[in-house]
This record gives sequence, C-alpha cells and structure tokens, in this order.
Amino acid sequence: MTEKREHQLLLLARRSLEMEGILAVESFDQKEIVLRSSMGGLRLSGDGLHIASLQLEDGHVRIEGRVDQLQYAGAGDEDFGQRGKKVFSWLTK
Repeated sequence: MTEKREHQLLLLARRSLEMEGILAVESFDQKEIVLRSSMGGLRLSGDGLHIASLQLEDGHVRIEGRVDQLQYAGAGDEDFGQRGKKVFSWLTK
C-alpha cells in the first residue's frame, strides 16, 4: 500500500476536479458528492457530477461535471453527510 498524500485540490474550469488525500466516498449522485478527506468532510455540489477515477488506496479522486460549490465540514456539523447515509439506508432496505 502506498502512503496517503496531503489533501489538495485542483479545479479546472469548474468541470474537472482532481483531489489527493481522500479517505472515503460517503455518498454521491449527479447533484452532490460527499467525501471524507485527511482534512475532514468535504461536500461538492453541482450538476452532472460523476466520479471519473477513484483510487482510495492512493487517496486520489477525479470528479467531472459542473462544480458549483465546495464546502468543508466545520466543528459541530453533525448532519454533514447525513443525506447520503439516509439514501444508502433506503437503498439497502
């Protein structure tokens, strides 16, 4: 296993987002992707979002689609990512 990288982002023309330091994908759909990074929770919102490349063993994720917002979880954001957990529990019923 390779060493996890420091968290970094590279956003190109709001259409392609390369990220390092990603630990997990909590939830995803075409409007929102919730990730866990080495710096905490990260929510992306936009349109037509999809995970083009996922290499969690290296901490690398590439997302394509229109990125409208990037939001990091702050202290006390207990519900951050809860939407994805609700969707996941609904899918597994």
